[in-house]
Amino acid sequence: MNTKPEKQHNFSETNDMRTVELTKFLVSLPSTKLTALMLFIFCILFGLISSYLLFPNNLTNNKLAGSMANALFNLALPALLTTITIYIINRSLSFKRILFLSFIATIIYGLCYLFYLAFLSHFGLYPILIGFGLVFITWYVTARIFFGLDKGALLFAVIQLIFNSLFLLTNTYIPLEQNSSAVLIKIYFASFLFLAIIYYILIIINAPMKKTFGLASTDAITMFINQWFDKETTLETELERIGEEINSEVRFIKFKGKSLDLTLVIPYIHFGPFGNLGGSEFSYKIANELKELGNVMVFHGTATRDFNPVSSAELYKITEPIKNTTLTYKPAKGYISSSMIQNCNINCLEVNETTVMGLSQHPKSTEDIDYGLGKALINKAEQYISNSIIIDEHNSETGEISPITPGDKTFTVFEDLIGNTLEYHNKHHKLKVGYAEQINISLPCIGTAGVKVAMFNANKELVTIVLDSNGVRPEVKTTICDYFKKENRIVQVCTTDTHEINTVRGVLNPVMKNDLNQLIPIISQLIQQCETTSQNVKVGYGKSPIKIKVVGRKQTAEIVSIINTTMAIIKFGIPFVIIATLIMLLWALSMIE
Repeated sequence: MNTKPEKQHNFSETNDMRTVELTKFLVSLPSTKLTALMLFIFCILFGLISSYLLFPNNLTNNKLAGSMANALFNLALPALLTTITIYIINRSLSFKRILFLSFIATIIYGLCYLFYLAFLSHFGLYPILIGFGLVFITWYVTARIFFGLDKGALLFAVIQLIFNSLFLLTNTYIPLEQNSSAVLIKIYFASFLFLAIIYYILIIINAPMKKTFGLASTDAITMFINQWFDKETTLETELERIGEEINSEVRFIKFKGKSLDLTLVIPYIHFGPFGNLGGSEFSYKIANELKELGNVMVFHGTATRDFNPVSSAELYKITEPIKNTTLTYKPAKGYISSSMIQNCNINCLEVNETTVMGLSQHPKSTEDIDYGLGKALINKAEQYISNSIIIDEHNSETGEISPITPGDKTFTVFEDLIGNTLEYHNKHHKLKVGYAEQINISLPCIGTAGVKVAMFNANKELVTIVLDSNGVRPEVKTTICDYFKKENRIVQVCTTDTHEINTVRGVLNPVMKNDLNQLIPIISQLIQQCETTSQNVKVGYGKSPIKIKVVGRKQTAEIVSIINTTMAIIKFGIPFVIIATLIMLLWALSMIE
């Protein structure tokens, strides 16, 4: 066969890559103690530099010590007072975040003060006034967007303005060469002029999304940040409002033995977008909701991010049909095989009139598979066998976000491979199944569902390892397979592609090589448990159509278009507006004088 998979750039891939780029800006803040230490160090450095600017030819130890003490008094003290006051007013805010914002504001003030001291004769008071304006809007925008405040944002910006202006006016360390009243008027004038411009900018930024979805861009960003960091669910309400209902399905196969109840569940949705939003925790929640059925292994179906449920309430549209389906059980006979064409690999478990097939392109990127293409592959398999389940093993995270979508030649390779695998009617053997799991695993790359292992014995032995992770690095999958490989044994490594762990760590969180030291012993123990629990089973198969609400292709396309428009405005419009603001400020202040 000459068909060769090709790397294709498509809408879904471009959208996912843009998401990756955006989330790089979401990072963990340093601890409160570290921020306080950085604030102290910056003030000491400010004192050293300012002392050389103030006393270049007459610097003594006393003046040096006084400069550092004054720096702590004029910069660190108002920053700490601002932080404490705001925290007292609103205890729901994180003290760490408020202090870090105060630290950033102190850096801006400090740099502007140093510029003022270095070029006093050339620029006069303007650097300090610009510094006050920049810090004022920094506090306002951060409090509004990152802290989720509305009117409180202006209050907090004014609080820091009051503290910093009072400490500036009451000290004798920084020579202002103007009377206090004039300086105070100019400080407040500059700050509120910047605020007016920010209001104008926010109106421009919010307009496209508000017109399309009735939601301001800044409010959406606030909800996103609150969900990302604090797991608040207000964003789900908006997603439910703009989402669309799609048709999908859930397929499942249940094995019953004397002491074993194991159900493999494959919902054809995507476990995203991140944290606890939408369906991100479904790999665990589905199993937990179905615990009355016994042990449950949840796999990644063929679906892309366009099939992300809008809210966790969509869970029951998946689990209820499973609970309400009555299965017919027959003694299980099976046939196990594995085949490959180029980099496309299929692990196949045939059980009576059902086949469960796991797809992978390892070691090439194995990402999501479009639902329509997955459905076509199921139809292809069911030309040879009555019932088919297709699983996306999602076991090769290379850093490329490249889902298999319509037009991708990889689909044709998988289609031919399925035909080659199932065209021969192999003799089935009595099937034995064993199962073990470990839920509580202290690895940041593993979600709540932990690690689950099932062992199937027929003509060969198939060990299916399911990691509740966002993927695995290719070398990790290779290492696991090589470590547990035996004669006549196939080792299958799958991940759920859970997005539960995709929070401050970003949107790509595969199992890495350094995680194997902890994972290998866990998997080894689970395989041993599977061997001791292996037993003859009966099997039942079921499927059910589901209607589920998702943020679909149309909404995603509109959101991406709005993001592009907004970014263009920010990239080209805002610098122009800020420069115009500075010119207007300088002109207005000159008129006041």
